[in-house]
Amino acid sequence: MVKPGWAFVKLYTHGLHEPNQEVLLGPAMVEFHETLRRMSQSDPSFRVHYVTAREMANLALAAAEPCEGTPDSLRDHRYIRRIGT
Repeated sequence: MVKPGWAFVKLYTHGLHEPNQEVLLGPAMVEFHETLRRMSQSDPSFRVHYVTAREMANLALAAAEPCEGTPDSLRDHRYIRRIGT
């Protein structure tokens, strides 16, 4: 089962290869995130959630299971954040 209306799109990269620094940290990326912000403000059905890898795993699992909740309420769906570890 997949949650209707949910779509996962990875908007980042792991690490930084120096030749890509300008693209990943420069004005183009700033404008990209500003565009996402504007889209979410103009369309209530378009939401962006910035999450950690753990939270993304929880959301992917929740999307595939028969459970209720919003992305924000399901960030700790299965794997709970352990403070200090």
